[in-house]
Amino acid sequence: MDELTIPLFTKDHNEIHLRFTSIPLFFGPTGSHTNLYPRKGRLTFSSHFLTILVCSLPTTALFLSVTISLYTDFEEATKTHCFVDNVLPSISTAISSPWTQSIWKILIYAHAPPRFLALLVYSRWFTSSFRSRLTLLAYLIELLSLLSLTYFDSTSAHLYHVISFTTFGISSVLHMLLHTSIVSNLTTRRSIRIKRRSLISSLVCISFCFLLFLRHNSNCEPYVFSAFAAFEYAFVVSNIAFHSTFRLDFPRYTLVLF
Repeated sequence: MDELTIPLFTKDHNEIHLRFTSIPLFFGPTGSHTNLYPRKGRLTFSSHFLTILVCSLPTTALFLSVTISLYTDFEEATKTHCFVDNVLPSISTAISSPWTQSIWKILIYAHAPPRFLALLVYSRWFTSSFRSRLTLLAYLIELLSLLSLTYFDSTSAHLYHVISFTTFGISSVLHMLLHTSIVSNLTTRRSIRIKRRSLISSLVCISFCFLLFLRHNSNCEPYVFSAFAAFEYAFVVSNIAFHSTFRLDFPRYTLVLF
């Protein structure tokens, strides 16, 4: 079993690092790996580049899935249970075709390992309080439910997909709320500003999603489902924007592969 060595939390980030004895991987302050490894790293990625790359994967997955589903079969993608006018598919519908399902799975699964790495980093940045542990648990549930809704598609495993999607929405908002309250005095003003705006945006979007979904099912009015889908997209983008602040929380960190 790989040994994980991480110093205790420090407010200025200067001592937090991830080092594995068997896995040729290091994540920590830029240049500090030279004190732990005698050899030069083969690949080096800044936290800024890594964050942008990881965040671009689900963003691309969402954009391609919606675009392809509309282009290949507009009628099927926008069909509702009561056949009212609609121009946008829900995310579940957009990722249900063979092509979009493959694209979504590849990109979401690819972005997961760095997300687990970020979870480990935050676990050492936060204090050992109950609220910190609850924040990390919400983060873990959010990530696992995202992987779950990706694995269970809405066609062949509808119930599991719905449960996973609902869990993702609730846990992500809970994580953002707790996370923002914890780091208010620990990171940059820009990071706090983005986190708060992303949180507010997520709360607004998920509230409108809930209300519009109920209205669509009860009244079946034209384009109400389109509005629901648009707010659903915005919710996902807000969530991605929140997680993009990792590069601001750890601006001088580097991932090194040996």
